[in-house]
Amino acid sequence: MMIGSRAKAGLSKSTVMSGALILIAAIAGYNWAVAPHLNYLQAAERYGATREELSLKGECLEDAVAARKKELEELEARYGRTRENVFDRPAATAFFNGVQAMAENAGCAMSSLTFLSAGSGSASGRSAKNAGLEVRRACLSVLGDYGQIVELVDELQNRSQQVSIESIGLRISQAHQGKLECNMTIVIWVSHGPEEGSND
Repeated sequence: MMIGSRAKAGLSKSTVMSGALILIAAIAGYNWAVAPHLNYLQAAERYGATREELSLKGECLEDAVAARKKELEELEARYGRTRENVFDRPAATAFFNGVQAMAENAGCAMSSLTFLSAGSGSASGRSAKNAGLEVRRACLSVLGDYGQIVELVDELQNRSQQVSIESIGLRISQAHQGKLECNMTIVIWVSHGPEEGSND
């Protein structure tokens, strides 16, 4: 009876050993043949998701760059149009030097032309300076009849550069019968040259 139970125990030990060897071989075969392919498939899946995400980010960046480029082109066009409407320094000097001739052409007598200090500017003057522009104001006093003063205002503003009449005041002249004394504040914008704007 003991021999039979020993034979059974030996048989079950050899079965267990065979089973263990088969199990070890299966695990080794799985790790050697299947696991690398699974890892590769997982890596490929992560790569595909990352590539898709980067592709979407790239498209978003391309759209953002295209929008910024369009915005820049619009700003450059606006800047060009604005620069056409402002004086450069020599043109501003020539404009103010020619005010008396414009007044005389309109039939007005110029009493005075007084330049106002840059400090008398408003917030719009500060924003113009930040944009590379300088605001120049002058108070012009002339004597003439109403039609002549209107003609002078038209002549001052009849140019490609913008000339604004910020304020205008009329009163009847006590010294010259039938004439009006007119005080107006003229405003022009002068662009800084590229080298001047960088020094501010």
